[in-house]
Amino acid sequence: MLNYLYVSIFVSFPEAILIFLIGLNLCNIKNIKIAPLLAASVIQAIVAFIVMAANMGLAYSVIVQLASFYFLAIICFKIRYYKAIIPVLIGGATQGITQSIVLMVLDVFFEPEFTSLIDNSKETILCFIPVFFSSLLLLFVIKNKKFYLWDIAGD
Repeated sequence: MLNYLYVSIFVSFPEAILIFLIGLNLCNIKNIKIAPLLAASVIQAIVAFIVMAANMGLAYSVIVQLASFYFLAIICFKIRYYKAIIPVLIGGATQGITQSIVLMVLDVFFEPEFTSLIDNSKETILCFIPVFFSSLLLLFVIKNKKFYLWDIAGD
């Protein structure tokens, strides 16, 4: 249980911030207030902890987490219900792709045992560090190039 708590604090919380920021910025929502962002990310980390503790299968875990992100986007960022799924899916997919690429690179150079990440919070947190910095770099590029995929702010 303590492993899940560490992963929720040091992986799920910053990952939620990145998913929201990347998703919202790629949907041309630029003026994101810090208080709703932090509140949504804390709630999402709590949901991630509950999902990990419930030991759901991967498919159910992803569905519960995406639903949570969706409702948090509606409530915390005041996005209309029919638009809120767009930044959630874009942010989640972007984070998933970033994780896949970084973990493939880690696998080539360090050959970590990814099957043990579920049980080992230290390895999970260590593997998340390069993902975190890669996602920050991506967010920096998105913000500085004023790049977006879908303008839900202007609709």
